Amino acid sequence: MAMQVFPTFYMKKVMATKQGQQIRFATSLDGTRIAYACAGAGPILVRSGRWIGHLELDRNSAVRRPFHDEMCRTYAYCMHDTGGTGLSDRDVTDVSLEAQVRDLEAVVGAAGFDRFSLPGISGAGTIAVAYDARHPQRVTRLALQETTSRGIMKRNPTPQQIAETQLLVKLIEVG
Repeated sequence: MAMQVFPTFYMKKVMATKQGQQIRFATSLDGTRIAYACAGAGPILVRSGRWIGHLELDRNSAVRRPFHDEMCRTYAYCMHDTGGTGLSDRDVTDVSLEAQVRDLEAVVGAAGFDRFSLPGISGAGTIAVAYDARHPQRVTRLALQETTSRGIMKRNPTPQQIAETQLLVKLIEVG
């Protein structure tokens, strides 16, 4: 399989900033503006959005920067802020799996990627699996880490697990 790389004109734009990434925006099917950034060179690796993130803060985080830097050494690494988080539109009412897959579709389309590897880490695993199921011709590799196929509320939870999950959801809603 031949290695796919960013077109030269695109990489010049991406590498134009001090951090090696330039924030761009895609528009999801529902009109939500989705922030995304790409950096590095090599085979394309598109990281599905997380339930909470911020492209600029993550890139400069002491915790996340080493991972980002390592990915950019080997790949043309592209990531995005899911609708409602980070630099993407914040006033989002639909945070369903379907909406998050549409966000990923918008980013991939705006970036002009035909084929790419897709990691699904933690909660983004379900987004990656759903995207791959809809677009198998585009995903060259699907890598899943620390993710589940179904959330805890779909696995016959105990009353304690139900209470904990409801509390976590309420904490997220409140902020």
